[in-house]
Amino acid sequence: MPGVLIANENKDMCFMISESLRFHIGCNVMTAANGMECLRMAKDEAPDVILLDIYMPGKEGFDVYGKLRSDEETRLIPVIFLAHRHDDLKGKIEAPEVGTYDYLVGAFNHLELIARVKVMLRLKELIDEVEGYSPPVASNDYWRKQIARMNEKIRTCLQPIMGFAALLLKTEEYGPLTAKQKEFIDLICRNGEKMLRITEFGGRIE
Repeated sequence: MPGVLIANENKDMCFMISESLRFHIGCNVMTAANGMECLRMAKDEAPDVILLDIYMPGKEGFDVYGKLRSDEETRLIPVIFLAHRHDDLKGKIEAPEVGTYDYLVGAFNHLELIARVKVMLRLKELIDEVEGYSPPVASNDYWRKQIARMNEKIRTCLQPIMGFAALLLKTEEYGPLTAKQKEFIDLICRNGEKMLRITEFGGRIE
């Protein structure tokens, strides 16, 4: 079950958002009444998304955000900033500067919030997939086989290219070629042959 942490001192606001999240998403909702509590719960509970009020008692939302980003355990948690007023210029200016994922201001529509939280939850899933992925340790034999398959695919693509290019050079059936066209086709053939030698012998051909 995804977890969402709401950091907001307004208990009524926290209740309304919590109920909306539980009803529409079915996620586990936690609340923090101040910045220090938010930082503690972010580390202890590891939420998938944080809804962070800009003005928190004791520590402003931007300060909290900076702490979250500087901590290895919390730096990848997506954050949505919440502001109280449409004329909150401080928030409008600073949010892009600190690199927040999303931003809502004023009496926002709860369905819009739900949609944005869903997006952030999906983002967190992708982040976790990337962070948790470790490529398999492959043997030399594995890589030799992979290279052999790649070389075979290159040869399969090159052969018809070179064949048709040679056909154009050797016959007038498709119309006469200008000197420049012959030069280009000859260049295709020579470089094609060079690539074929590379795939066959695995060496560098100057």
